[in-house]
Amino acid sequence: MLFPSPDSGFGEQRNRKSGSDLFRVPERPELAAKKRGVKFGRKPKLTPEQVVLALRMVDEGQPVPQVADAFGVHETTIYRCLSAAEAAA
Repeated sequence: MLFPSPDSGFGEQRNRKSGSDLFRVPERPELAAKKRGVKFGRKPKLTPEQVVLALRMVDEGQPVPQVADAFGVHETTIYRCLSAAEAAA
């Protein structure tokens, strides 16, 4: 017999559980870690208080390279703080 007969049950799903029972994806480790409260990524170079102070120094007219040197960070870090503050405003 080359082809299954129509009454052979070909194509039918007999004695199958629901779709969610058939295939269960295990939880990714990073999602489980997030539920436990684990923080990912690099720690910030500046605390929120230091960011406020750095922004105030730039607003008062100090050059960004000088502010960056005062906090021991690269100029780009200060510029990122400035752009984040503008985006939040």
